[in-house]
Amino acid sequence: MQAVAVDTGFSEKDVEKIIVATFQNIIKSLQNDYDVILRNIGRFKVYTTKTKKARNLRTGREIIVPPRKKIKFIPAVKFRKDIGK
Repeated sequence: MQAVAVDTGFSEKDVEKIIVATFQNIIKSLQNDYDVILRNIGRFKVYTTKTKKARNLRTGREIIVPPRKKIKFIPAVKFRKDIGK
């Protein structure tokens, strides 16, 4: 946060408030099944897994794993290129 404060000229407390508020809004959007796109960084996408069969390793009994929501991050092309440098 200190680097962002230096780059922007904001105080560290202000930067922290902005970052926390940003991530809280990203979480709210994902909870409501909206994709979140951060330009030149990437996209957060919510998807639902399918119901699947699994096996309890202790008992050997088959169990059904219910569907659940997961988050996938898809990096932007520029982000991938910048990281690869």
